[in-house]
Amino acid sequence: MVIVIGPPRVACHPRRTLPTVSDFDLFKLSDEHDMLRAAVRAVCEDKIAPLAAEVDALGEFPQASYDALRQADFHAVHVPEEYGGAGADALSTCLVI
Repeated sequence: MVIVIGPPRVACHPRRTLPTVSDFDLFKLSDEHDMLRAAVRAVCEDKIAPLAAEVDALGEFPQASYDALRQADFHAVHVPEEYGGAGADALSTCLVI
């Protein structure tokens, strides 16, 4: 008796390819989410990343980074608008974080 341990083999039609994540619209960001992601990246690259080593070395609260996020209105995206936040959806909040 032979026992084979490992992942099962999957027979596939030679001309058929398996779908990839990019084949499913469910996993694609909307244009608004793409723009938000680019805007957050720009703020982080310009205002936050240059201060990161100094903040780590000092071990202090990164006030300048927080101020940059506030100025760009990225500091409270998860908070509803009626309480002073941006009222963003969960995915937007994750992109900002």
